[in-house]
Amino acid sequence: MYSPPTGCNFTTVIFNMSITSAGINYDRLGLLYLGDLEVWRTTTGMPVRTGIFYNFLKDVTVFDALLRTQQKVIMQLDNIYNDVFTGNFNVTVTALYYDDEKFFTPANTILPISSKRSSENQSSVISLPDGNASISVTFPRNVERAVVSIIASGNGAEEFWFTNVPTEYEKTFNNTAIYGYSPFREVQLLIDGVLAGAIWPFPTIFTGGISPGLWVPIVGVDTYDLPNFEIDVSPWLGLLCDGKSHTFELKVLGYDSVTTLETVGSNWWVSGSIFLWVDSAGDQTTGSVRTRYLSGGTDFGSPEVVPANNYPDRPSSHGHHHHNWNSHLSSLRLLA
Repeated sequence: MYSPPTGCNFTTVIFNMSITSAGINYDRLGLLYLGDLEVWRTTTGMPVRTGIFYNFLKDVTVFDALLRTQQKVIMQLDNIYNDVFTGNFNVTVTALYYDDEKFFTPANTILPISSKRSSENQSSVISLPDGNASISVTFPRNVERAVVSIIASGNGAEEFWFTNVPTEYEKTFNNTAIYGYSPFREVQLLIDGVLAGAIWPFPTIFTGGISPGLWVPIVGVDTYDLPNFEIDVSPWLGLLCDGKSHTFELKVLGYDSVTTLETVGSNWWVSGSIFLWVDSAGDQTTGSVRTRYLSGGTDFGSPEVVPANNYPDRPSSHGHHHHNWNSHLSSLRLLA
């Protein structure tokens, strides 16, 4: 169980993960959850008989809303331990608190896109394509900014997805570890069944993968801290702040030469967090749907949002100050 320190003023929180292991084994994927929200995805170093030790620091200040209250801590680190694979893992996570100059405003509320299994003492990761990464949420009416943060990584037949071939050539490489759906992967975010944004994962080479030169003596990029990808969904707030339930869904797609964007192999582990900033002085964020047509006739509907808070730069006809957000689905901002 995590509890914030009493009598401690802090603006920044750093998690320090230390891992030791001795014996023979492969690298393993690790998931760290606070309740139903994934805050850290990592992989281990590859153990050796003489033993290994390493530690890694991660700034988790973005989860400030969670870190202020008591949370259930769930660490999933699946491993095989027998006469052949003799390396087990001893994991210690320490929280470091700093009272720095405040340089950003953390989200007021964080909602999970997960299987919500913390009550069963299980991690809440979702496995695709076999699982269902869809949840229903109801936003507060006075949200002024919303960002979806996504973690997605390939495992099993999808661990080396970036080396895969188009499906039509998969049988050309019989008796090999080369799979189909091409070396292209796209993770889509859908809101109420409509595409709201997409991210494109970066290849991560774990310890033990491809060639020792890629992880000895230094591990590869993002190995100990798999990246989050962010999609700003603030242009949707006029629709999402209506007090009704809305569906957020994650999908992972590969490229197939026949069906174009298609499903992928087994499996991808995904989860997400919805960060919400609310306007304490506002009642409701309002907006309307606008439609834009391309020359080919394809239409892209997108929300026009008026945040609940007041801005002095744009007086309205009613004497209140509003900020008018106009955007198009085809140009939603992607932060990576």
